[in-house]
Amino acid sequence: MIDQKVLDAWIGAPVEFLDSHSFFASVPVFKTYTENGIEIRNYKNRKWINGTSVTCNNMFYIKDKKVLEYVLVGRCKTMPYLVPEKRTLNLN
Repeated sequence: MIDQKVLDAWIGAPVEFLDSHSFFASVPVFKTYTENGIEIRNYKNRKWINGTSVTCNNMFYIKDKKVLEYVLVGRCKTMPYLVPEKRTLNLN
């Protein structure tokens, strides 16, 4: 199940929140860049369920060090802890 509020919580967040998030810091990240300067980060979360690999691509679109959008691609679900962390919010 996808909770749009979790995805929307990242809009406008500083990229430092993403860099220091305890979940996203623990999964592999792949970065690409568009010609107009948008950074696309894919935090790939792969799990094994009943002997089958299941992947969720956590796609973040970033410009000027701010998150523009967070999109899930694949077999994904949102969890309450996937929002910007309170401890990070307190750093600013």
